[in-house]
Amino acid sequence: MLKRFGGGGLTETTERIMGEMHYPEIKSIKANSGDMVLIDVENVHPDAHGLTAAIMACPNVAIAQGKETLVYINNPDIKRAWAI
Repeated sequence: MLKRFGGGGLTETTERIMGEMHYPEIKSIKANSGDMVLIDVENVHPDAHGLTAAIMACPNVAIAQGKETLVYINNPDIKRAWAI
């Protein structure tokens, strides 16, 4: 579905949507409350690999969808970030 809609995987789809909505990419260390980030999925699912999308709750905590509920991740390994 992502390949069809966004032209690739999660990263490509996120780049496309953020670009279309004019949300600028920022340095990972600048991510703050409300910003969209791509983090290492191992922060959320220890048995998984790759990236997952999350929203920053504050400068040091991200919120992502876990297997059954939302998961709060302290000091997430942020790979990409967009100011919202």
